Amino acid sequence: MAHRLLCTLPLALALLASPAAAQLGPDPVVDPGTTPDPTVPVEVDASDLETARLLLSAHHGIPDADAFTGALDAPVPALRVLATDEDVFPLYRQRALSALGYWPDAWLGDELARLATDPASGDLLQHHAVLLLARLYPEQSTPVVRAWLDDDDVQRRLTAIEAVDAFGSDTLRTALEDRMTIEPSPVVVERIEEALELR
Repeated sequence: MAHRLLCTLPLALALLASPAAAQLGPDPVVDPGTTPDPTVPVEVDASDLETARLLLSAHHGIPDADAFTGALDAPVPALRVLATDEDVFPLYRQRALSALGYWPDAWLGDELARLATDPASGDLLQHHAVLLLARLYPEQSTPVVRAWLDDDDVQRRLTAIEAVDAFGSDTLRTALEDRMTIEPSPVVVERIEEALELR
């Protein structure tokens, strides 16, 4: 136990001392082709999972990519496990998805699209997935964001507008203009005008 504490203490201090990456939309650091094939089973070491949880618990957001590659033997498989484990606290799953944005491969795009369209994912993960999908996979996010623009839930429409405002394509901006002509909520209309710079 004392040895484990001595091993993890420098890591915890590094989290406090180093600037944290943004919670959403980290800049990719590697060619997606270098990430592990998700169809090939990878046994993730329990110590990797424990260390990954510690990294994701940083109070000021997720650390940079070097923190994961320096502390974990297999960062991408470990983060995939945490991102998809329904028993993991939703905030940690959200941060694991964000951290996987350092290595944006086809698996992550498909997982974000699945989370965004599956009500069982829960509100926190769904809203985060839509924004991260728009940030990292603009084309793949288009049908998802369009569907959220037309959702009955005001909060979902506001998240979709945020996605378009921050990362949206010309196609999604056109969809936003169309939505403004039928949008019943004054709050949402105001947010659309801000996104389209009409105010």
